[in-house]
Amino acid sequence: QTTIEYTLPVGATSGVIDVYNMNGQKVKSYTVDNTFNSLLIDNKELNPGTYYYYLTANGERSETKKMVVVK
Repeated sequence: QTTIEYTLPVGATSGVIDVYNMNGQKVKSYTVDNTFNSLLIDNKELNPGTYYYYLTANGERSETKKMVVVK
């Protein structure tokens, strides 16, 4: 499993974390809210490799982060 920690911008009640593969294709999208400050992803949902993700909330996009899935 992989944990992605996030913080929603002030005033935002929900957001979306989009995960992209190295080819720039969106492979997963997760809706998040203020209930937690992290998202637990089951690595079985993703093939081994490098992925990039970011959070979008209130029309703002966070810094892009890198995630490596190893099985």
